[in-house]
Amino acid sequence: MSTRTKVLLGVSCAIVLLAFDAFAAETLVISQKKRTFNPSEIEIHKGDTLHIANDDQFTHQVFVDNAGFKFESAETDPGTSVDIRFTTSGSFDVFCHIHPKMKLHVTVQ
Repeated sequence: MSTRTKVLLGVSCAIVLLAFDAFAAETLVISQKKRTFNPSEIEIHKGDTLHIANDDQFTHQVFVDNAGFKFESAETDPGTSVDIRFTTSGSFDVFCHIHPKMKLHVTVQ
């Protein structure tokens, strides 16, 4: 097998794996209600997206501040939502700047 063929085969395999990751990724819904995240703990896979819906009567905000992953949304009014795609494996806490007691623990495999 020539070097060129090996390179093309390697690139083709990488593209297939990336496509598989895209198909395998899920979107999971988290509700913000009564100044809490529901559920308050979730286990997901790398590449999954959390769709965080503000089902509350209060404005919320969402942020993650971890060495391996950072995210910060604008304020979300009641009836709106924000999506966070977790691209890194690990353990992350999601908070609301407006209501600091709100906490969602996310484990990404």
